[in-house]
Amino acid sequence: MRKKRILVYGDSNVWGDREPGVKRFATEKQWPNILQSLLGDDYEVVQEGLCARTAGDRDQGKLYLNGKSSYEAILRSASPVDLVVVALGTNDIRNAYETSAQQIAEDLQRYKTYTENYAADAINDMTDFRGVLYVKVPKLYDYEGLERSENDLKELNRLIGRFADNWVEVGEPKYCTDGLHYSEEGHEELAKIVYEKVKEIKL
Repeated sequence: MRKKRILVYGDSNVWGDREPGVKRFATEKQWPNILQSLLGDDYEVVQEGLCARTAGDRDQGKLYLNGKSSYEAILRSASPVDLVVVALGTNDIRNAYETSAQQIAEDLQRYKTYTENYAADAINDMTDFRGVLYVKVPKLYDYEGLERSENDLKELNRLIGRFADNWVEVGEPKYCTDGLHYSEEGHEELAKIVYEKVKEIKL
């Protein structure tokens, strides 16, 4: 029987980055791989994280950071999948991009729309697809360029809650010293939260 496959698509916190000047977390300390350990051998977690990746097209000079343009190829490469976890939006809310919560939410919603349409095509062998699970954008601390007001962050997460069928959030994330990247404890915490949600939706 085929393993249940979960694609985790996100930014530096999916990749396992730490504060500047410190090497990436070891593979087994990155939350998608902790999730794999929690789920066991009947599941396969496909980790697709990239530092500075955005949900939409924010940096015209670095197209590889555009999460939307990369997603189609990555989804097709990982297919068939039973669940997609989208953990994006943190980099989009940077002051430098001056992007509204509404626009970021629309970019995030596109992943759901595209994936559902892709799964509906029988040729892609995704009849067991259970949907897209969103990780809401966590509160950030002490990071230059991410001083967007708390109201903007709340509005973005409210909009995610409106269009997403499934979502999770971390109340008070545990970060490294930069206030942006999850600490080892933060990776463990998020992995457990996502694990509980996967079990809740009976994947």
